[in-house]
Amino acid sequence: MADNTGQRNSPEKKPGREFFRLLATASTVGINLVLSTFIGFALGYYLVLGILIGGLFGLLNLRGLARSVSGLIGTEKAAAKIVFLNMLRLSLLFSAIFILVYFKIVNVFGLLFGFTVVFVLILVEGLRQGKI
Repeated sequence: MADNTGQRNSPEKKPGREFFRLLATASTVGINLVLSTFIGFALGYYLVLGILIGGLFGLLNLRGLARSVSGLIGTEKAAAKIVFLNMLRLSLLFSAIFILVYFKIVNVFGLLFGFTVVFVLILVEGLRQGKI
């Protein structure tokens, strides 16, 4: 089947897309580690721990979201199960963040920064994939 550019759509996965996904994950982890190291020397480990845990939560949230979206494709009866699993995932994420902040294990701003870095890199990767 040809699209409007005259190229044929192939059902096979393109090897470049897998590379970009791996690159996005590696760059997210790398940026979090580099930023946390520099900030850790200047401000202490509470902030660094917050950035690392925020980045980890961001990656786990992205992974859960990706699995949910892939589970929605082509199924009609799985919607209730996916909604329940998404609510469970978000509840666990909220509970973990609340516990970490309440017991002052991590810095709130570090946690937000780590989570935001993942979000920004997801947006950048999405824009890059949209241009390909």
